[in-house]
Amino acid sequence: MRAETKEILDEMDMTVAAIEDLKGLMQDSEEKAVGSQCLHLLVEHLKEQMERLWMRMGYDGG
Repeated sequence: MRAETKEILDEMDMTVAAIEDLKGLMQDSEEKAVGSQCLHLLVEHLKEQMERLWMRMGYDGG
């Protein structure tokens, strides 16, 4: 696995962990609107990471 591919996967893992943490906080918080905005941004970031990964895998032959 190329270093850039591993880096993207690591970033994705951190983004997913942040999403999970935020989901848990939103259940206990009155600030659901702010949490929802943050969640939306994290999901968009994850989508971008996935696109980068797919592009990288295509270049890697795989």
